[in-house]
Amino acid sequence: MDICGLSETHWKGKGHFTTAEHRIFVSGSDNASQNGVAIVVNKRMVQYVDSYQTISDRIIKVTIRTKPTNMHLIQVYMPTTDADDKQVEDIYQEIEQLVSATPKKEPLVILGDFNSKVGKSADNNNLQNIIGMYGLGDRNARGERLIQFAIDNNLAITNTMFKQHPRRLSTWTSPDQKTKNQIDYILISGRWRLSVTNVKTRPGMVCGSDHKILVAKFHRKLQAVKLIKTKRYSVPTKEEIMKTMKSVKMPTLKNDVQEMWNDTRTWINEIVKGSCTSGNIKLKSKTWMSNNTINLLEKRRNLVISTTFDKEHKLRNINKEIKNSCRQDKNKHVHEICTELERHSATNESRELFNKVKYLSREFQLRTQIIQDENGRKITDPDGIAEVWRKYCTTLYEDGESSNNINRPNQFEHEPEILKSEVEHALNRLKKK
Repeated sequence: MDICGLSETHWKGKGHFTTAEHRIFVSGSDNASQNGVAIVVNKRMVQYVDSYQTISDRIIKVTIRTKPTNMHLIQVYMPTTDADDKQVEDIYQEIEQLVSATPKKEPLVILGDFNSKVGKSADNNNLQNIIGMYGLGDRNARGERLIQFAIDNNLAITNTMFKQHPRRLSTWTSPDQKTKNQIDYILISGRWRLSVTNVKTRPGMVCGSDHKILVAKFHRKLQAVKLIKTKRYSVPTKEEIMKTMKSVKMPTLKNDVQEMWNDTRTWINEIVKGSCTSGNIKLKSKTWMSNNTINLLEKRRNLVISTTFDKEHKLRNINKEIKNSCRQDKNKHVHEICTELERHSATNESRELFNKVKYLSREFQLRTQIIQDENGRKITDPDGIAEVWRKYCTTLYEDGESSNNINRPNQFEHEPEILKSEVEHALNRLKKK
């Protein structure tokens, strides 16, 4: 999966962070751990991310560079049905502001948990370009509001337009496994509706939620980005460097400083290339999970797709086992680090000791890539941020004398001309000496 939208993450703060396989763009509450949305991008797709906007703890937008135009993704988390209607209307207004700011010729995808049921369109209905024939359930009031929003902005609700088995249409299942509804949707601009080839849920994928993974396939070309490939080198020992220095001819002294510097730089590069092992070195990532925990996760995945009678009871038990096993593995991992701390302290290895303490005491912080221009608008794309900094530095170091029409006195005043009497006085003093 290249891009994944998340709702109700309960993550605080706004920004992004990177894992071993993904970059996650987060928009949550600044104070309370509630609501929260995020968009997860696979590491091979990160280079195509143009910018992102953190609107609120219920809305986030990410722009992807594609051909011939950019593609805009908006992740939404709507309040539940017992929430106030005014709160729902305020969120729809924020989404419509984003939609109106998006160029009409560029594809727009709105996805997330809308907590509404739209049902399906009738044969004689004029909404067939908005809702397909394969919706699930009966339409409710929130579904009517979502349909009106789709009509006003020319959006198609894609997961109602593909014929699937009912278990691949439902996106939410009640805790007792008896009620199934379709309340998560993927909307796309009407003119780009045919670029969606299939939309369905994945009941067998375990996501630790009562919602199912809703997957859509798009046909869209990505805009190529030129990347500078860097090589990793292994750090050589002192003996390897000395051995290479003996085999490389040292530069001779020259009168031209620039030529001498070029020869010295070439000499240093040859020593580095000769003593280091070139090539891409893959770094192994360490995990604190044990094989027992991984086996339990695999066992839970097989149990989810099974059809056993007491499936719900077994799932509850295995979830408890997974939590206990993860807790034990984490404690064991911390205990091993503390043992290493004692060893580093006993052998006076201050650098390793400091790094381990920093690792244990660190706090999670989101990275932000947002800046405000002189008009107060939030800029997230790299080119826009660079332009804001260019204008700021230009204004900061600008000479104000050319722009200010202030009559300033001359900076240098000419002294009066030397008199003939002053010259004669100076000559007379020389004669007396």
